Amino acid sequence: MSAAGPAGTVVAFEIGTVHRGTAMTAPRGARYTMHLNFRPRGVPWGQRRGWAYSAGQRDWSRFVERATPRQLQVFGFPPPGHPYWTPETLAGTALRYPGLDLTPWRRPG
Repeated sequence: MSAAGPAGTVVAFEIGTVHRGTAMTAPRGARYTMHLNFRPRGVPWGQRRGWAYSAGQRDWSRFVERATPRQLQVFGFPPPGHPYWTPETLAGTALRYPGLDLTPWRRPG
């Protein structure tokens, strides 16, 4: 769905939205953007460029799969026992990082 509009148009979307700019046709045309982020107070790892930014890179995956829970906390992973760790988030993490031992995060807090 296009969200193109005249100058001054505001488009709000969530981080999972696939987005791109429309074609620039004016000679010396320019597009200005301002990126604002928000997160719930209890989600300190929800940042613009945190560990999730590198999540698809093989070097990052190798690091995550070898790191301790404490080391991962430095990069914003929620600690074991945090309410973030539900069966759904554990399953997703296991798919993304198949070599990561999720035992510490599966234990009740």
